[in-house]
Amino acid sequence: MKKQHAFTFVELIVLVLILGILAATALPRFIESSQAIHQSAVDGAGGVFAATVELRHAQWQAQGGNPEVNSVTLKDGTRVIINNNGWPDSDDIPGNKISDSACVRLWQQTINTHAPGILAGEQVIKNGYLATGNTATCTYTYFKNDSANKSRNIVYNANTGKVTNTNAP
Repeated sequence: MKKQHAFTFVELIVLVLILGILAATALPRFIESSQAIHQSAVDGAGGVFAATVELRHAQWQAQGGNPEVNSVTLKDGTRVIINNNGWPDSDDIPGNKISDSACVRLWQQTINTHAPGILAGEQVIKNGYLATGNTATCTYTYFKNDSANKSRNIVYNANTGKVTNTNAP
């Protein structure tokens, strides 16, 4: 008859301790990488939004850069409203507050395809962006919970065409 080999109780305790130590050192690194992923998501979406804003402005300039030209039409027929300064906007009335729903339309029209999910106003959102409007600005707040609980925003100024990403604590 063969002799069976098994772990002793002490060996099992040592194994559990080693696994616990490994888990304790790996968890902070996992949390750190999760936060970096969320920050990269906002930076990427903000970069795409900024690039398409510039592209719409270039289309407006290619049409003569005339303040009377208040829209550009994309290849798929989507019409993007352009303000007197040549930047994508929800309307062409200076000083008007951009509504939350207009910020959603602006996001969808500007990016046009493969845009991340977006909602307007105070709607609850678990994964995507919440759009809120103000005078000449749209703020797109990223909602994806992580341990950092950071406020991550993309802010678009329709007067200047400037897109700013913030990843504030």
